[in-house]
Parts: sequence; C-alpha cells; structure tokens
Amino acid sequence: MRITMILFICSCAAFMTSCGGKSYVRDVAPNQSYEPEVGKAMLVFMRPSGVGYAASSSLHEVVGDDFSFIGILPSKDKIAVSVDAGLHLYGVRGESYDFMSADLEAGKTYYALVTPRVGFMGARFSLKPMHKEDLGTENFSKWFDVCEWVKNNESAYAWAEKRHDSFVKYHRKYLDKWKLKAEKDRPHLSPTDGK
Repeated sequence: MRITMILFICSCAAFMTSCGGKSYVRDVAPNQSYEPEVGKAMLVFMRPSGVGYAASSSLHEVVGDDFSFIGILPSKDKIAVSVDAGLHLYGVRGESYDFMSADLEAGKTYYALVTPRVGFMGARFSLKPMHKEDLGTENFSKWFDVCEWVKNNESAYAWAEKRHDSFVKYHRKYLDKWKLKAEKDRPHLSPTDGK
C-alpha cells in the first residue's frame, strides 16, 4: 500500500511539473492546406488523445548516430513535415523513446499517431503508423478533426538545442532495443500507405 501511494505521488508530481508543449507551438489557420512539395512527401503526426496531456512529446528523425529535431507535439494537435522520398526513421520522446520506420513516396501524404501510455514517472509515447486501410475510417476522421494544426516556434528549437547531447545518448539506448525487435513488431509506413 505504501509503495502504491509513493508511486501515485511521484506520478502526480511528474504530471504537474512536465511540459505539455503548448508554449512551444503556435496555431495555424484551420483552413491551412498541406500538400507535398514537388519531389517531396508529406508526413503528418497527430496526437488526438488527451491522456498524458501535461507531458510533452518531442519528435525527431534519426540521422545516422544523431537526430534531427522535428518539433514538440502537444495533445490534441497535429504537425506536418515535408520530407525527401525514401527511407526514414522517426522517434518520439517522452519518459522513454520509441521509433517508427517509413518508406515514403514523393507526392503522397502519410499519417502517424503519437499515442501515450503510462510510464513510471510520466507519460511514454509510441508512434502508430496509419496504413492505407486506416485512412478512410471513422476513427481516422475523428482523430484528424480533433487535432488542431500547429507549427513550432523558435523556443521549441532552443529547447531542443539545449538538450541535444543528452537526447542523443538517450535515444541510442532505446534505438538499440528497438532494433532487436522482430520486424513485424517494429512500426512501419510503406509507400502504399500514402494518399
């Protein structure tokens, strides 16, 4: 009982002191149109769940032994990223890291959910690819509509730069674990999943 109470208090403290990320983004007009640039693919990350609302989920693309910061995605928001066609590896950080690979085709738009789950001291996040058969569903429409378009502001990039070195060490540890998973257990977007 005492251990349960301690864990509950720690979880509440982590919840209250973690950053939900709203100070790092600005809203984009609801009628903003996102289309892939010529020769590029578009990837839209959506975080429709309100679970872990106060915890920030930061998105990255893995580039060799380093990573490129994409942005901080608060709850109930979505962010679009223009990327080169081809193979990519993306990560999301909360209390831990999780990853998703993607093979993207130029001229297409792809979607992935940032999904929260309970961690030890705060929220953990996973990336869930939206496959072709998911895109026409009622759930997908609901998730897309509940999320507001945002863009990161300068403070988000300053936040990421300040934490870069510690993030690199942290994500390598979790990436090694992710690579040990069976291929079927590693989330992946295929070229045909875009529209």
